[in-house]
Formats: sequence, C-alpha cells, structure tokens
Amino acid sequence: MFSKKKYHIFGVLGGLAYVTADWLVFYGDAGIISQKYDILSKGIAETAPWRFNVSMVLSFISAVLLGIALFSEEIYISNNKHRKIFHYLNVFNLTTWSTLHIFLCTVFYTYRYMMNEGYQEIAINVIEAIGSQFMWTVLVCYLFIYPLFVYYFWLVVTGRTYLNRSMALSNVMLISIMLGFIVKLLPRNAFTIALNGSKGNLGLLIHFIILYIYSISSSKSTSKSNPKSTSKSTSKSISKKKM
Repeated sequence: MFSKKKYHIFGVLGGLAYVTADWLVFYGDAGIISQKYDILSKGIAETAPWRFNVSMVLSFISAVLLGIALFSEEIYISNNKHRKIFHYLNVFNLTTWSTLHIFLCTVFYTYRYMMNEGYQEIAINVIEAIGSQFMWTVLVCYLFIYPLFVYYFWLVVTGRTYLNRSMALSNVMLISIMLGFIVKLLPRNAFTIALNGSKGNLGLLIHFIILYIYSISSSKSTSKSNPKSTSKSTSKSISKKKM
C-alpha cells in the first residue's frame, strides 16, 4: 500500500507545471485597469498569444499529475469510511481545475485581443461584464475544490491519518491563505500580481514538496528502526536465488 508514496513526486511536478501556467498569463505590467477586479492588469494586453497556449497545455498535464498525487494520499487515511469520502471529494475537486484555467485564459485573451485590434474603449467594459455574468461559476468551482482540503485538514489535525498532526500546517488551503496575506503586505508589481494569481496552485506545490520530504524521511526512519526485518527479507531473497 505504501508504495503509492512514490506518486508524491507527481504532485511536485504537477504543482510546478500549474504555477508556471499561472505565471505565463499573470506576470506583466501591474498597472490597474479595473476598479472591480484587481486581478486584471495592463500587462494582459501585452501578453504574447503563445503564452496562453502553453499555459493551457501545462494546465492539462498538471491536472493529470496532481490527480494521481492527490489520490495517492489516500494511503495515509486509516479509516476506510474516511478514505472513501476523501476519494469522492477528490473526484469533485479535480473536475474544476481546468474549467477555472480555461475561463481565466479566455477572459484574458479576449481583453488582449480587443486592446490590440482597435476596441480599447470598450475592452474593459466587456471583460467586467463577462466577469459579472459568470462569476458565479467561479464560486461554484471553489465550492467543489475546497471541501477536499478542509476535510483532509480535519483528518490530519484530529489524528485520523498516519501523518504527524503537525502536517496539517502543510494543508493547501492554509498555505494559499498565508500567501494571500503576504501578497497584501507587498507593493503591487508584476511579481505580486503573478504570486496572487498562482497562490492556489503554489499551495499545492508547497504541500507536495513537504509531503514528499516527509515520506522520504519517514521511510528512512522506519528502515533504521527495523534493521532485522530488512536483513531477514534480504537473506530470504538470496536463498531463493540459490534454489
């Protein structure tokens, strides 16, 4: 069962891919263009079209990698009932990631196109209208995403997993909230715009880096505490080869 730990590295790779996908579309001139949505900036109009395409490709790849990694975390849940709940919450969680990224890239590219094709006067009005019309879908997506992390936090902090309770601090939601506070303390620039836009996926990346390190260190400590069982299994395999 614990061989699934090897899939944690997929979470690191998937998180890195998703953060890169976010930075490709967010990083740029931080000038404010909308009083309604601070996520919109002047740099969007200057974003090269290829960056949107690469961003989408990375988002699809990372959704697969992160999906594998998140499902592999079931091994830490001791109770079968809680494991099943985590499993189904994970299914709902994964269905929304690409939806959010497609919506983001579509809105940003629409603004870029209008600003570069002679529709500057109405570009921001159109984007704000799209945001107002479909913002509810974004909220629904988050309602699908966050229950998994809230539930997993509760499992870890209450000792219902094989993880140390302190690992609850590596929860994706907590890390994202902390990054949000950090962004508010920093001046608005290209870096903080991209950091704010990628804080959710950066939370996933940091979570899996911590989990990957934890799984390696726990495996080493287990092998050190059971040297006899390791030597026995080694001698058995040698005797089998001789036979």
